[in-house]
Amino acid sequence: MLSLLSLLDATESQNNPNQVQVKVNVVKCSRKTNYNNAKGESKVLYHLALADTTAAIKATCYNEEIYSHTKPSYGLLISNFILNLNTMVITKRTKVSRVTPLRIPPNMQYQAEQLLGPPPLPMSPLKTAKISTIKTLLSVAGTVQEIRPTRVIHINGQPTEVKTIKIQDATDSIKVSLWREAAHADVSQGDYLLMSNVKVSQFNGENILNTTRISRLKVTAAPPETLHIEIVGLENRQATSLTITTRQLESDTLQSMDINTDILLNFLLIEPNTEKFEDLLVNKLPVECEIVFCNGKIQEISKVPPNFKYFRTSSS
Repeated sequence: MLSLLSLLDATESQNNPNQVQVKVNVVKCSRKTNYNNAKGESKVLYHLALADTTAAIKATCYNEEIYSHTKPSYGLLISNFILNLNTMVITKRTKVSRVTPLRIPPNMQYQAEQLLGPPPLPMSPLKTAKISTIKTLLSVAGTVQEIRPTRVIHINGQPTEVKTIKIQDATDSIKVSLWREAAHADVSQGDYLLMSNVKVSQFNGENILNTTRISRLKVTAAPPETLHIEIVGLENRQATSLTITTRQLESDTLQSMDINTDILLNFLLIEPNTEKFEDLLVNKLPVECEIVFCNGKIQEISKVPPNFKYFRTSSS
């Protein structure tokens, strides 16, 4: 059995099956891609980032039947593969067995992660996505507010699944179209979703985001965001919460935010059981404040610090 480093050092690119065995871990697995072969037949391929303790290698797999064996962190024993320009080619003749995974050093793990697509772009607030030019690639995060049912549309004659969601951070909200495999992502309303390498598009004159083949989605814990705003209006009243219109002091942009009724009334020194408290609330507006925004709503509210200064930027 050869290590990947020995394989890459000792073996020149060849188009014939390689009879040696290598034991590796799957570090990354891409989505499936449909293509037509020379006979016009519809086929599937996908890419893998593999590593052992010595090196990392990219693999192109043409055998859809082993897709369930190629999840990240799985160990594989591979033989009868083709090596082409330092890329492993896995065909239906390649023997692939799932085995106990290796303990991969962090530096080798990182090296393998870079083999599939570009690294994630720095995170941008959603207000940036709302004013970015079309086709800009961004990484964003936000709390899922809405999820619409998956639908099927036809692109170049091929049925393609897409699901639209809406996410919100402390700066704005935006619709996101999840295409193909991303439409099956395990995402629920209220989840905090990280999305890397999504593309700005436009629909009905409004900026939206589209996933691409290099996009990555991850549900994680929502971090608290501190923001300075002005509460300018009351939009809606629910059982225990209010939807308020806010204006960000730095950007002068308007946004709807939810807040627990008692939290806001305590801040404005209004008794919760007062009749027509909505009238009293509106009469105290507008009011500037500092908020902690998390999980899609205002969690804390306080006075703006006395030494706070802001420099307003154009919203668009």
